Amino acid sequence: KKMKKSSDNIYSLEKLRAITNGDEEFVKEMITLFISKAPETINLIVKNYDLKDFENVASYAHKLKSSVQIIGNEEIHILIKDIESQALSSTDEQLGLSIEKLKLQMSQLLEYLKKQVWDFFSPAE
Repeated sequence: KKMKKSSDNIYSLEKLRAITNGDEEFVKEMITLFISKAPETINLIVKNYDLKDFENVASYAHKLKSSVQIIGNEEIHILIKDIESQALSSTDEQLGLSIEKLKLQMSQLLEYLKKQVWDFFSPAE
């Protein structure tokens, strides 16, 4: 049984399936890991932004970027790339706004994944 592609492009599991050779159990593990680790990384981005530690903001954004790319959300992937480059320039006034936008979009993505993915992966009873 395969999970359908999100009709509204919030996510796509095509890259993840390619990496896992279609192993749906491994796909589930990777999504579970993403759902559990992404909020922690977002919090570290915010914390380091508040501390004006732009190097660490860029580092955590870079870490999150590949995970979001694998989940297949291109809009958030581009936003994270922007945050990484804004943090590296460390003078970009847009950085705070971009981080706020990231928090909102990631929250929506994670909630959507939890609902959609758990419905799919829940064992039939």
